Amino acid sequence: MFARFSLKAKMILAFVGISMLLLLVGGIGWQSNRTVVGVYSVIANQNLPNVNSIGRIRYRAQELNRTILRASLAKNPQEVSKWHEEFKESIVRNDELTKKYLEVPFLPNEEAIFAKVDAGWKKFVEGGEKLMEAALKGDQALVDKILDEEIPQLRRSHDDALSELLVFHEEAVKQAKIKAAEATSRGETFVVIIIAVGFLAATSVGYIFATSLAKSLTRISGEISNSADQTSASGTQLSAASQQLSSGSSEAAASLEETVASIEELSSMVKLNADHAKEANALSQKSKDSAEHGESEITKLIGAMEEIAKGSKQIEEIITVIDDIAFQTNLLALNAAVEAARAGEQGKGFAVVAEAVRNLAQRSAVAAKDITTLIQENVAKSENGARVASQSGSVLKDIVNSVKKVADLNNEISVASQEQASGLEQISKAMNQLDQATQGNAASSEEVAASSEEMSAQAVALADLVVDLRTLVQGVSTPQRAASVTHAKAPLAFKTPMKAAMVKRKAEMENVLPLEDGDRKVGNVAGF
Repeated sequence: MFARFSLKAKMILAFVGISMLLLLVGGIGWQSNRTVVGVYSVIANQNLPNVNSIGRIRYRAQELNRTILRASLAKNPQEVSKWHEEFKESIVRNDELTKKYLEVPFLPNEEAIFAKVDAGWKKFVEGGEKLMEAALKGDQALVDKILDEEIPQLRRSHDDALSELLVFHEEAVKQAKIKAAEATSRGETFVVIIIAVGFLAATSVGYIFATSLAKSLTRISGEISNSADQTSASGTQLSAASQQLSSGSSEAAASLEETVASIEELSSMVKLNADHAKEANALSQKSKDSAEHGESEITKLIGAMEEIAKGSKQIEEIITVIDDIAFQTNLLALNAAVEAARAGEQGKGFAVVAEAVRNLAQRSAVAAKDITTLIQENVAKSENGARVASQSGSVLKDIVNSVKKVADLNNEISVASQEQASGLEQISKAMNQLDQATQGNAASSEEVAASSEEMSAQAVALADLVVDLRTLVQGVSTPQRAASVTHAKAPLAFKTPMKAAMVKRKAEMENVLPLEDGDRKVGNVAGF
């Protein structure tokens, strides 16, 4: 299972394991120290203060006992009162010590023993008060009786309770010391065992790791040596190919320069044609506008001539009416002349007038006939002009349509010429860029040739590093490789693509020593 892990993961696991052992040792030591500290903390914070308080309480009890004894020996009430006050002060001081003792938390089973001490103290104080009252009253017999029979027993009962409490604390301290010693011993035992196990595990893992790593590095050095030979041979071939590529790129650059010059000349001609086509398109548009305007004017002329023809017909009709009127006037003049002839001498003047009217009517008829002839001729001419104008309008309309088509074609030619000019300009730019790229390729080819020579030198240096690596791993000196590593193996066939060869070489190297889980570069350390 561990064979699939990378070197980094295995090293991390090894150091994590050792760190966990160290952490376990530290944890056990910390736990043992914590136990010991806890035990001695109880001793320092509870047992010792309580033992000190017990000693002081016992001292106060002895002081109280001495005060009672002195009061019993007093010879007057004033001296008894003095010792009575001392008795009260001793009680107060003892109460303060008891209060201080109670400030410390009780240990298990301690409270019951302290209750005995407190009860014994209260009885001892009651006995002392009883003796003080008897002494103040001057009852010496009662004082002696209490002093001989009650006080010693009460004093002994209280002192026994204090002794029991003191023994309790001494036993608690003793048990705490035993517990601390056991915790220390147990921690030391565990630490020694874990250190021994950790030492054996670290030694074993280190030996296995170093052995496997040495094998892998030896295998890697062989692979690197082979790769150095192949790299050297490939560098030689790459140098030759780069020189050929540089020569071809130089020739291609010269051809491209000529092509670019031709394309630029063609581009200028196409641009000139595009400008001419644009001007022709503008003139065609202007001719189209003029033809459309002429067509509109011809249409107006045809309409005007049609109106003139209509007016001539109306005038002809009016002249016909005038001719009829002249004819009727002539008839009336004849009738008037006949009537004037019948009238005789009286109608001569009327006959003259009738003759004059008849002459005017005849003249009007002649004029009307002449006008009719002229109008008929004008009507015929107007109709002929309208017909000619209509035919001219049709012809002009055809001309307008043709001009429109010519304008559209010129517009399309202008657009196409502009697109051709733009396309040629882009081609010219592309060719210039291609020319620059070709020249850059030529320069790059020269650089690649120089780099391939340097790569050959690096291959020699890599071979020397392989020798150093083998010396480091195996611990003994190995014969130096020949200086001319580039001739160590036969040249590889240059027909094989370099990219495919590098991919294959990378795939081979990935089976040697992986340094990362997700990005395996070299290595397969089986057996770790």
